[in-house]
Amino acid sequence: MEKSNNNIPILWHSVETAIRAIASGRSAPKKVLILGAGMAGMSAAYELGKRSEIDTIDILEASARVGGRVWTHKFEGTDQIGEFGAMRIPEERHDYTFHYMNEFNLRTREFIAASDSGYYDIRGTMVNTDLAGRTQIVNQYPGLTNAEKSIIINNGAGGLLARHMNTLMARLKANDWQLGRALVNGNMNNEFLRWLDAQTTRGYLLRLVEEKKLSSDGMAMIGAMTSLESRWLWSLASNLRGTLTTRPPNGKGLVEIIGGFGRLPEEMETRLNSSAYEKVTTHHGHAITQIDIEGNNVIVYTKDGEQKWEGYDKVICALPFGVMRLITLNGFSNTKISAIRNLKYSSSTKVLLMCKSAFWQKGKKSIYGSSISDRLSRQTYYPSPVTTVKREEQVDTNEDLYWNVDSRIDDRPIPKVKSSSPESERRVLLGSYSWSTNSRQLGNLSKRDDDPESIGSKMKDNIDSDRARHVINDLKHIHPELDNGQFEKSASIYWDEHKWTKGAFAITPPGDLTSYFSDSIRPEANGNLYFAGEHVSIAPGWIQGALQSGLKAAANIVGIPLKDFE
Repeated sequence: MEKSNNNIPILWHSVETAIRAIASGRSAPKKVLILGAGMAGMSAAYELGKRSEIDTIDILEASARVGGRVWTHKFEGTDQIGEFGAMRIPEERHDYTFHYMNEFNLRTREFIAASDSGYYDIRGTMVNTDLAGRTQIVNQYPGLTNAEKSIIINNGAGGLLARHMNTLMARLKANDWQLGRALVNGNMNNEFLRWLDAQTTRGYLLRLVEEKKLSSDGMAMIGAMTSLESRWLWSLASNLRGTLTTRPPNGKGLVEIIGGFGRLPEEMETRLNSSAYEKVTTHHGHAITQIDIEGNNVIVYTKDGEQKWEGYDKVICALPFGVMRLITLNGFSNTKISAIRNLKYSSSTKVLLMCKSAFWQKGKKSIYGSSISDRLSRQTYYPSPVTTVKREEQVDTNEDLYWNVDSRIDDRPIPKVKSSSPESERRVLLGSYSWSTNSRQLGNLSKRDDDPESIGSKMKDNIDSDRARHVINDLKHIHPELDNGQFEKSASIYWDEHKWTKGAFAITPPGDLTSYFSDSIRPEANGNLYFAGEHVSIAPGWIQGALQSGLKAAANIVGIPLKDFE
């Protein structure tokens, strides 16, 4: 079978371009202040720290750790881990992330997002995610057309969604991806792009239903089987921008860092603490309470105003806008305050379940990938094999341009491997990963520990929250073993309530890319205060976006602006 020609080129300035710009800029400042030790702030410090002309780089961080929303939770007293934040990246596509993973010699393995061994628990019916299961589950949606049934059986509900997104993607592809480049970089000076930004994904699909191009059951099945109904109210522009920035090359998939994504910021911090970076200092426990702009000067206050940071030539603010809403801001432009006030963040909740053994691998068929439910738990992810062995390369035989990380099916066989875990058989399930309304409904269930930095220290029955108890109850329909002695301990996070994030990742409802993105990234203090973070990047919600924005801010600081379309 021949591969389809649906690769999407890099539509942003490459990591090599950014690093060269930072290294060659001719106006390096003497003193730099960076607000926030997430991936954006850390990467900016890492590259600026190589410049001999810079004498001082101070990083202010409220929490006791680095990485922001890149956070690998470690179950105390065990070698078991689970991801509270970033957990997967598109292979080869995210050049910034891979650059730093290679820089620190971090090994990866395939992140199995989907396989034919998971389950659908939809409309009271539970079936496998394989071809036979998809053939059975379509019967729960009697309004599907025969054509829709065929697409779903062979390509999943995500394939049906792609069918209706391909026309829009083709417009973005025309003229060597001219409009695609503009959309990725937030340049909305085009009528078609503004139209995309004015529509919700739900509104677009409803219009297709009205035009008899999509059945209402087809739309319902897309939402339930891909979990994408939680993103229905995001703009079409945001949806398509995600494909443009995340779709891996043909035959490639997703990978994860062996040992957890938290190793990336930890390794970067270790390097910044070395003698090669004596000019860089990270100050933990410094929550920012006030930022004043006085002409060209930026003055920052921490420790409830008791400590004052001033006299810096350049400042990079890598704080989430949700956190900035809690800070006193003086001297900022009205447009910047409006962007900070109106930028939206998605809710996200994760519930980790440490189990006494990998019971899901002990039956006739080991389970990898994910299971999808229309219960509150929504998505469950099983750990990938403890190996670097990969499945055979996937051959894309369809011409779909549209791609979404959470809408794939994958029937490739998984290599039989023997676990190399150094500790008995314990493994961690990501029992639930949810967004938006589902996340808020689950996340707002009571916790047993109000301190998100020490989750799990005050637990009863080893269950950290009522949200974990609810997820266990949901999953018993698929895995009764959880009620038969296999569950050992839980840990969970609801990013909306986390003190130093106030949300999981930036999203753009209709009109926001057009109205706020350019104001979000525009510097203040006559070019002395720059902004970075996934929320002001090409790839919101991904490490790639945070790194790209951090390096872009650093390049601007040394006098080489990275323009769109470079």
